[in-house]
Amino acid sequence: MEHKARSVAVGTPPAYLPPFHPDELVYSYVARFKHHRALTMTSTNLQLFGRENGSQLALPTGLEKLASRFRQPAITAHHIAWSHTLLPYLTAFRTPASRERVMAAMVGNRDIAGSVGGISFNALGNPDRLRFCTQCQQDMLDHQGELYWRRAHQLPIAVMCPDHGIPLQLSKILIETTRRLLHHASADNCPADAPTALGGQSGLNDEALRDLSVEANDLLTAGDMLTDRSGIVDDLLEALHEKGYVGSTGHVPWEKMRQTVDQVLGGIRPVFPQIAAMRAGYSVPAWIERLRHRSERPIPSNVLLAKRIVAAAPVLVPVFGPGPWECMNPASDHFGAATITRISRRTTYADGYRALFKCACGYAYTRQSHADGSIGKPRFSCFGPLLGKAVANARTKNKSLWVTAESLGMPVVALLNAMEKEGVPIHWPKLPQAYRDGSAKRKARAFIRDPK
Repeated sequence: MEHKARSVAVGTPPAYLPPFHPDELVYSYVARFKHHRALTMTSTNLQLFGRENGSQLALPTGLEKLASRFRQPAITAHHIAWSHTLLPYLTAFRTPASRERVMAAMVGNRDIAGSVGGISFNALGNPDRLRFCTQCQQDMLDHQGELYWRRAHQLPIAVMCPDHGIPLQLSKILIETTRRLLHHASADNCPADAPTALGGQSGLNDEALRDLSVEANDLLTAGDMLTDRSGIVDDLLEALHEKGYVGSTGHVPWEKMRQTVDQVLGGIRPVFPQIAAMRAGYSVPAWIERLRHRSERPIPSNVLLAKRIVAAAPVLVPVFGPGPWECMNPASDHFGAATITRISRRTTYADGYRALFKCACGYAYTRQSHADGSIGKPRFSCFGPLLGKAVANARTKNKSLWVTAESLGMPVVALLNAMEKEGVPIHWPKLPQAYRDGSAKRKARAFIRDPK
């Protein structure tokens, strides 16, 4: 009998193949096939995958072989990976190229998909049992005539059914056993009186838990292989920047967010105690601070929680006022108008912050805050494209260097430095000694850096 199973596996497809059910895990499909055919686990794997060992629950491999068993052209290895595994969720915040590498490992027969590209399932803790929803089960019986394991119910951050908004229940199937054994969903291992994933905790924020489950399911079902959400951490930092939390060279004063973190996590912490774990030297749970580390790829569960924290963080009183701020470009048609809507850069300097205010026209200036709350006058930084036009106009009208500088509200040397920096030709023959000395020094330094 075993020999016959091997010959079927490498030859024609099995005579009977059940269809995939909506949102069904590959693991669930294989377990149903085994149950329908009353096969051993080894025979099941041989017939479907051409090998004796099984696959991971979340990111199974050998999908090309599995897809070849189907006669329907639409059932490809890529379709199975995208519609019947946790791949879309686990790679939701990865680049398309990174996602494609994981897909390639799953399509092939290598048992390494879980580690390709450094994927980490969930730093906040993973469920230890397969989960189910009683209302989903009734829908399954009504439409498919049997039970199966849904992908959306196995996402680490999801403890509520995204479709019905009720707590998921814990089956009798330990996830650690799914690599060695195939358990099809049944009334026996999914009893109606099974405990819920909420763990009997009280005082929970049910709305937040439902929203997280829906958001996680959206990552599982929305988008495609080319969807790129890899800039999520930069987006979160930008949102914090807009609220006044990003300080010296991009540093985030996390201690100012501690109250917000406690508020957001309070109603869900009993279900996910790991999210509130503190380490020495950290003012917030370590996973929050580590989220922005470039060496660590964004984990979906962490990102979903971080988005809620950033959204809930109150706006800090801006050091330089609420904005918008005036543009000081004398060559523009909007001089003095409040056209600058955000501070481009803010860094610690001396006893306060030095901020860069840059208009869309290219003109930029800095201002310095001090410990006593005072703010210094604007200091010119760069002019932008309008400088060339202003100088060209001055040349047409035969204006002197000093008259041109005065009309632009700049010292003569500052104007010449700006022209040199922005590549605007200097046509005046007589230049101040202070500019010539400074220009010579800059050219000498440039030569030392690049003697070519």
